[in-house]
Amino acid sequence: MLGMTTASALPTLLSSKIPQKKTITVGVYLPDFGPPVGTLLLCRFDDDELDELADETEYFMSGLSCDYYEPYNRERFIRTLSDWGWYGPTN
Repeated sequence: MLGMTTASALPTLLSSKIPQKKTITVGVYLPDFGPPVGTLLLCRFDDDELDELADETEYFMSGLSCDYYEPYNRERFIRTLSDWGWYGPTN
């Protein structure tokens, strides 16, 4: 399943309402990984407030360390996505 590239697994923009009625925008949203609502990926350039606000959502939130994930290594990404779990369609 992780060896396939599907449209739902590609990064997209997501704005999510959070309890304080603020809207957060993240650059990478993986709707089919992590909990059923998806995973938000934050980068090292995101404001600390964004990190705190994202904690108040139902999404799993993570960041990818450039020390570990660069240069690109497909097996590392597959291992990470497998750890997060797949909640997307099975076909």
